Amino acid sequence: MSIVASKGGTMLYATPLGSSFTLDAAPNQAALTQVGKLTKIENVHLKTFSAPTATPPPDTFDARPAPALTAQIGDTTPADPYLSFGYPVGSSSPQYPFTKVIQFNPRGEGVVDNSNYFASGASLTPVSEIGIEPTHGASVPGSLPPNVAAIQFTGLGGNVNIYRR
Repeated sequence: MSIVASKGGTMLYATPLGSSFTLDAAPNQAALTQVGKLTKIENVHLKTFSAPTATPPPDTFDARPAPALTAQIGDTTPADPYLSFGYPVGSSSPQYPFTKVIQFNPRGEGVVDNSNYFASGASLTPVSEIGIEPTHGASVPGSLPPNVAAIQFTGLGGNVNIYRR
């Protein structure tokens, strides 16, 4: 996990590079600055969960608010990332590419970046989701393990809820 910020506080998604967009035309990411250290979270993989199917009681994993497919980060989403940047920022040969990006604007509104969102001119989604599942080393579980979590945040207020199964 890496956190970067715009040095000037501007949105940095206007430079085309192939079929996606990159922040300030990598590898010259001069408009970005690294915020904190690179963080590795052990024994966790990203997972795209299917939409909740249960009826109330609310505030459970199976009855959580359903995010739009364009507002999810997991193993298969976003399918077509819109933004990317490399770590270390400003390096001519980045060691790690980041293509799953949540972009916060100066007002604190959070958006999962993907080509469908920006191409459609869509507005903020009510809820976005990051799905995670426990793993042992690099092995992805064959079936859905019992201790999965969906981390949801609202687009406008940045409120966070964690739903576990």
